[in-house]
Amino acid sequence: MAFDHLEFFLVALAVTVPVAAAGLAGRRLFPFGLAASLVLGAYIFYPFPLQGVHYLLFILWQGLVVNWYARIRQWGKRRGRFWAAVAFSAAPMLCAKLAGWFEPLGVFHFLGVSYATFRSLQVLVETRHGLVTGVRPLRFLYFLSFAPALCMGPIDRSRRFEGDLDARWTREEYASMLALGLRRILAGAVCYFVIYRELYPLDEAWLVAWRDQAASFGLGHRLGFHLLRGGLYGVTLFFEFAGICSMAIGLSHAWGIRMPENFRRPFAAVDIKEFWDRWHITLSHWLRDFLFTPILLELRPRGLLRAGHLDAMAAYLATFLAMGLWHGFSLGCAAYGLYHGALLCAFHFYQKKSGFYRRNKGKAWYKALSWLATMAALAVAFALFRHIVARPAPGAWR
Repeated sequence: MAFDHLEFFLVALAVTVPVAAAGLAGRRLFPFGLAASLVLGAYIFYPFPLQGVHYLLFILWQGLVVNWYARIRQWGKRRGRFWAAVAFSAAPMLCAKLAGWFEPLGVFHFLGVSYATFRSLQVLVETRHGLVTGVRPLRFLYFLSFAPALCMGPIDRSRRFEGDLDARWTREEYASMLALGLRRILAGAVCYFVIYRELYPLDEAWLVAWRDQAASFGLGHRLGFHLLRGGLYGVTLFFEFAGICSMAIGLSHAWGIRMPENFRRPFAAVDIKEFWDRWHITLSHWLRDFLFTPILLELRPRGLLRAGHLDAMAAYLATFLAMGLWHGFSLGCAAYGLYHGALLCAFHFYQKKSGFYRRNKGKAWYKALSWLATMAALAVAFALFRHIVARPAPGAWR
C-alpha cells in the first residue's frame, strides 16, 4: 500500500522533484504531474503486475464507456442509455467485489477499484446533466490514475480536478502550495507512523486480554468492553485513514492539485448527521450527491412514502446499504451500512418531529449529552466494523 514505507516516499520524492522545479519556474504542471503519477502508479503496482494490467484495462474500459455515453448524450437524456452506461462503468467494481465468490470475475480486480469507479461514475452523472460535455483522454487518464489518491482516496471530482490542471501558478503561489503540501505530509506521517502505529498494538493487546479473561466477564462487562474496544478501534482507524489521506493531499499539493479534505474532526460531531459530514467527507458527499439526492427526488414527486418523512428514511437506508456493500459484498458489510442508515433515519425523524430537540439543541448540556449518545452509537458501529475487518468479505475493502 502507498505511504506506509520509506521506499515509497523516496520514489515519491524522486518523481516530485521535476514537478516542483517546473512549478517554481512558473511552468504548467499538467505534463509533469501526469508523468509523475504514471511512474508512481507503476511503482505501486510493481509487486502486483497482474493488478497493474487490470488497472490499465480498467482505465481503457472507463474511457470507452464515458466517451460512448458523451456521444449518445447529444441525442437526448434517455434513461435507458444512461443506466446502461452506469452498468458498464460499475461492472468492473462489481466483478472485483464478487471475485471471492466466483474467481473468474476477478479480471478487473486491483487495489483502489472502488475509489476509481466512483470517480468515473461521477463523470457519467455530470455528463448526463450537461455539466461535463466530453472527456479529453490524457486528462481523464490523469484523473483516474492519480497516484496519491489511488489506494484510499480522497474521491475527487473531475471538474474541480480539471480546474487545477488549467491553473497556471505563479512562483509564489506554487511555493506556498508546496510548503502547505510538505506540512500536510508531515502531519499525516505523525498521525500514521507515530499515533496509529502506537494505538494498533494497544487495540490488539485488548483483544488478547479479552480472550484470556472472557470466561470471567459478566454480560455487562462484556458489553462495556466491546463498546470501549469499538471506540478505541474507531480512533485507531481515524489516525490510520486520516494520516494516509493527509499525506495524499500533501503530495497532490506538491503536484499542483488541491485535493479536497477527507476528515474534519469527526469525533467532535454532536449527532450522526454531523459525523458523516466530517468523516470520510468525499465518500459521504459523493453518496449524498449521486445516490441519496436522486433517490429522494425520485420518491417525492410521485408521493411515494411521503408520510412521516418515510421518503428520506428510505433514501438513507438505500444509500448506506450501498455504502456498506461498497466496502465488501457480505452480510456483515450490509449490516454495517444498514446500521448507519438506521441511525440516520432515527435522528432525522427525531430532528423533524421533536419539540424537545428544537427547544434545546443549542444548549451546552444538550450538546454534551448528544455527543455522548453519538459516540456510544459510533462505538457500536466501529465494533461491528472491526468484526468485519477481522473476517473480511471476499473482495472487501477498496
